[in-house]
Amino acid sequence: MTTTNLLFVGDELKEIAKVTLKKRKFRVPYQDFMLEHGHITQEEYDEGQRTPCFTLVKDHGIYVMSGAANDKELWNKEEKKFTVAYAKGFDPDQEDLWDKTYAVSGDDFAEAIPLTKTQLLNIAKGQPLRIRMSPTEIQINA
Repeated sequence: MTTTNLLFVGDELKEIAKVTLKKRKFRVPYQDFMLEHGHITQEEYDEGQRTPCFTLVKDHGIYVMSGAANDKELWNKEEKKFTVAYAKGFDPDQEDLWDKTYAVSGDDFAEAIPLTKTQLLNIAKGQPLRIRMSPTEIQINA
């Protein structure tokens, strides 16, 4: 993985933030596996379920989605999928998408991105979400 700067903007992002602000229970990717195999403690597991977050996903593109345990408001019945916000330049319509996403990581992943209430309010009002990822850390700006 190289250091990557991701920029998220748009109505989908604002909608995800607005729904997240209303929620009180969240899911952390792989949390059951992590707890079962001793990678996190029960206390860390419980804290993860209380911490507002988006989920950053890298598979066919790079996007954020709601980290809420129940986010049915974001289900799009016509498209039969949840609302997601793609990073600029990492949406499925990109011609060189595979090369670009592979440069970020050779593996697909899902990572919880914890957000403060202030950050969520800023995003809900239209401020962009910026995520800087390096091999050792993730920085969040909103």
